[in-house]
Amino acid sequence: MTRPSRRLPRTGFTMVGVLVTIIIIVILFALAMQAAKQGLGGGGTSIEKNQVSTHVDRENLRRIYQGMAVFASSNDFIYPSPTQIAQSRDISLNTSANFWSSLIAQGIVAPQQLISENERNWNVIRECTTYNVESYNPARGLYWDTSFKADLTSESNVSFAHLVLHGERFRQHWRMGGDASTALFGNRGPKDGAPNPGSLAVDSGSGAWRGNVVFGDGHIEFLTVPYYSGRANDNLFMVDDGPNGRDSILGFTARVWNGGFDLQWD
Repeated sequence: MTRPSRRLPRTGFTMVGVLVTIIIIVILFALAMQAAKQGLGGGGTSIEKNQVSTHVDRENLRRIYQGMAVFASSNDFIYPSPTQIAQSRDISLNTSANFWSSLIAQGIVAPQQLISENERNWNVIRECTTYNVESYNPARGLYWDTSFKADLTSESNVSFAHLVLHGERFRQHWRMGGDASTALFGNRGPKDGAPNPGSLAVDSGSGAWRGNVVFGDGHIEFLTVPYYSGRANDNLFMVDDGPNGRDSILGFTARVWNGGFDLQWD
């Protein structure tokens, strides 16, 4: 007499479980940060408030990276980009507006997480409160809400800059397991990284830039100079290696084409 086979229960994490865990962590963190900000609202020095704001930025950037890493783990270890999500070779899709909008459509980030707590350019930067979550419909060729803005000359629903999704920098660096000295995204900076009191991306007093930057291996650093200590010749806010090169460029791209891209600064 043979015994009927018994199926052993499966163990381990599922993708749904991981996503649920991330969502819970984000909610708890948001509540904690709101409490911290309210605590400083009635008092505290400007330095203390800036420290809290910088910490909120850092954690929002960390959550964005974690969401991108989860996406990449199921997509050949490549981070999300408009061309990849739309399964297209049309490089012109890789603008800043499309990139950030596609992350929202994928559930990687919420619109409010894209506004820096240290934002100064409130005439242009404002949260997107009307994002159409129904805009993701691959069957109809729709992958993100095209009304999302990332234009520093008129209106932007995002504060942060990202690696220009073009050339060798995009093909070689926009994937998991990347170089620890290659910047992926972070607080935006002034043109060419030069101190500029007139820029809205720098400290209003000194005109110098400082901000959080996420690097290719996932670590985050608070920098006070526009280049990473391990790669001093790579200015994060300047094209050092030509439009098709491998250097890190963090910026806003209003237009991208095969031969180059247009960058915006404020």
